[in-house]
Amino acid sequence: MYHPFDESLNPPTEIEAENRKEVLEKMGNLKGLPERGEYVIVRYEKRAQDKLPFALAQVITVDKPTNSFAVWWMGNNNENIFAAQRKGYWQPSTNKHYYDDKPIHPSHPRYTSITTETHLTPSDVMIRNVELGFELNIPFDVLFTLSENQQIEWKIEGAKQGMQDILQKLR
Repeated sequence: MYHPFDESLNPPTEIEAENRKEVLEKMGNLKGLPERGEYVIVRYEKRAQDKLPFALAQVITVDKPTNSFAVWWMGNNNENIFAAQRKGYWQPSTNKHYYDDKPIHPSHPRYTSITTETHLTPSDVMIRNVELGFELNIPFDVLFTLSENQQIEWKIEGAKQGMQDILQKLR
């Protein structure tokens, strides 16, 4: 079994390498608008030093006449790119968002690109057809693809501490 941060494990097998190639080809198809329900990685304005220049989201509406779409933002409350990704909710009383499996209170609406007034078009999509892992995490293939993207300033090597944090908690 191959793991990108543990050199004691074997390199990817031929089958794993071929599967990665198929996944990358599927994710790389950026033509047209994404479909409703599809998970996408979109370019996102980096607002602080520790923020990512991209975000995972699920497409909730598609508007063909304006060539735009709206998404439901995903993430986790500890901002660890390797951890499970949950849907976002907006807490009006604090004017902040949080990520969870369901809203803390029924009055908390979804945290979406409409909430953040973010206008999205196909040119904002970096990766389409993202298939989340078993724990709803972003797969390594997706993270490596993002790390190799010259349009953003983010490298997976700089994010390794997040994986170390997860492994430490599992011990």
